[in-house]
Amino acid sequence: MAPLPSPRHEHGCVVCGDAIYCVGPGQQLLRYDVDDDAWVRLPPPPREVVKRPLCLAHKRKLYVFGRPNQVYDVRTNSWQELPLVHNQLFRRSTAGCSFGDQLFVVGGKTLGSGPETILSATEVYSPNTNSARYAARLNVPRKAFCCCIVPSCALAQRDDDDDADD
Repeated sequence: MAPLPSPRHEHGCVVCGDAIYCVGPGQQLLRYDVDDDAWVRLPPPPREVVKRPLCLAHKRKLYVFGRPNQVYDVRTNSWQELPLVHNQLFRRSTAGCSFGDQLFVVGGKTLGSGPETILSATEVYSPNTNSARYAARLNVPRKAFCCCIVPSCALAQRDDDDDADD
């Protein structure tokens, strides 16, 4: 696999179609083309992406959750900001997954000038209706962890790395 054009950390990655996309931090978007074994720079997001954003793919679009929440359309090669109902979706170090026509945003930590709050909230965003709703909360608030889909069930995996700075 070709190396990234420049070193990075605290970015988000997602597979969409037959490519890997790397978003942030800042205003950066890269696509890895598997057939050409090359990274390609794409139009940057209009607003800076937070560190450790949650990136999910759904119907040829990349959803980047953080502050602001933005979506990149692979077909039109363009960005737009997502107008969402819940402010809780403004967070980072979040886990999530795409399941059916819904995007699950789980845990993480709040963004802003106040004290950091680790979250147990689960929100479900529907791209079809551009709406979000709350779902079952985590039993314990978590940040910097993983989430995956097992048929008919979403699972969360905790990160036992106490040395993680975030």
